[in-house]
Amino acid sequence: DDAEVGEPLRRQLLLKVLSSLTWQEMINASTEMDTMIISCYFNGIKCNMEKDFKLHLSTDYGNCFTFNYASDNLRYLVKQGGATRGLTLTIFVDQLNYVSGLTEAAGARISVHEPGHSPFIVENGIDVPVGTRTSIGVTQGKIQRLKYPYDSNCTDGDEPEDEKSYFGEEFAYSLKGCVFACAKSRIMDECDCIPYQYVDLDDTSSRLCNTA
Repeated sequence: DDAEVGEPLRRQLLLKVLSSLTWQEMINASTEMDTMIISCYFNGIKCNMEKDFKLHLSTDYGNCFTFNYASDNLRYLVKQGGATRGLTLTIFVDQLNYVSGLTEAAGARISVHEPGHSPFIVENGIDVPVGTRTSIGVTQGKIQRLKYPYDSNCTDGDEPEDEKSYFGEEFAYSLKGCVFACAKSRIMDECDCIPYQYVDLDDTSSRLCNTA
């Protein structure tokens, strides 16, 4: 009975089913880019939908599309602030095809992150409601901690012995990616299974943890 089961538990049960799908099955079951993104402009110039976006799959949200994934693309520079500058999107959420019982809300989820890095859409995402115009302003801050012989003894993330991102070599090294990799490894060692949020959609051999 849906009335006796809260949204978090319903979501968890359904996501366990979704995470068992193959990569291609997950893509086919999610909204396609040409359906979701009605229009896209950067600094007033129309986007190239095939070249400007990269597909990223999330077990929580399905198909996600990363804009300006490559950090060496100098076209995407913002020199002035304001709602008419930067990236402007019109998004269709296709609410009629939402899975019943999975969520009580409708909208899009946006993550602003450094090019080449994982979006971490669940942890860092911003919810954007339907039927509204939303402006998101960001300011970048950078902290660079020094390597040995300084006390911080940090890494650039590019040495062979460094811990790779939980998402593999597709994404650049990051602190959050390293934390995810360590957590996944510890859970695998202790429980011989992985929670759905750590699953690799290309990995068909790992057993999902039964947390229901």
